[in-house]
Amino acid sequence: MFIKNTDFKISKIILENIRGFAAVEIDLARSGTSSLLNVFLGDNGVGKSTLLKCLALGLASPKAASKLFEQPEQPWLRFGTERGKIRLEFSDGSFSELAIELESYGERIGNHICESNDLMQEQIVVCGYGAARRAFGDRSLRGYSLSEAVSTLFSYDA
Repeated sequence: MFIKNTDFKISKIILENIRGFAAVEIDLARSGTSSLLNVFLGDNGVGKSTLLKCLALGLASPKAASKLFEQPEQPWLRFGTERGKIRLEFSDGSFSELAIELESYGERIGNHICESNDLMQEQIVVCGYGAARRAFGDRSLRGYSLSEAVSTLFSYDA
């Protein structure tokens, strides 16, 4: 079986200085348990896609996150800031955190801490879909790659 821990859920999303978010903490376990399904609704331009991209980066191994981070698009950091953070906390007590820093040549992932062995080994299946995307794909779990599974979130041409 590809996913070993079926109880593995995201319990909290924390963003600091990421695009339109100065500081936000989304508690997905307010009732004490994390949900299998969460829906993000909002008008255009309020940060839904940014939130999904941050989830994808936080669920990626450092290698996959680095590849996704480099996709050409708009800056990750909130305008006028030099540091940002994406942190996901999980139901098993582990977490994943990326520090994003502004350098003279552009932005980079300054530090990526990943406490979950399942994430490090890409044992969690993550899927992403951008509604306005022009291409479709189909892959088996044998050829699964997180960066390919969420690529349509990061590029219209994926």
